[in-house]
Amino acid sequence: MVSREWKFPIFLLGMFLVLGYSLYGDESSVNEKVEVKTTVKITIGSAVFFATMENNATVRSFIAQLPLSIKMQDLAREEKYGFAPKKLNVAGAQGRYDPSPGDICSYIPWANILIYYDNHGPENLEKLGTMDKSGIALLASYPGDVTLSFEVVK
Repeated sequence: MVSREWKFPIFLLGMFLVLGYSLYGDESSVNEKVEVKTTVKITIGSAVFFATMENNATVRSFIAQLPLSIKMQDLAREEKYGFAPKKLNVAGAQGRYDPSPGDICSYIPWANILIYYDNHGPENLEKLGTMDKSGIALLASYPGDVTLSFEVVK
């Protein structure tokens, strides 16, 4: 049995440990990095939509070239594709990604930019980001080639 004179200090120590743990969590959560994703504004004429970009080397090589305008060609009425002035860095890209409408990708063998507005099967792709839903409908409304302007939102 703990003597009466030690009960209060032991109680305080216990409370300190409990509060300290709840305030700071476990050690692994202190070391976690918060991932901040980049937002890119995409413009077609006077219409604007936004994309949230992934955090990978291919995206960083794309963002380093912004702002820029790219002539995008239509392919199979499901995607628009084009080329940045400098090839994207696809070293270490995962590949075999199955894109959904709204996905922005790079076709790894060409190191280019693809924006999907309809369904497509898996290919040798690296996901770059996802555009908002308004962009899907907007791209689908342009049946042919179109010039897109890209810039980082600050």
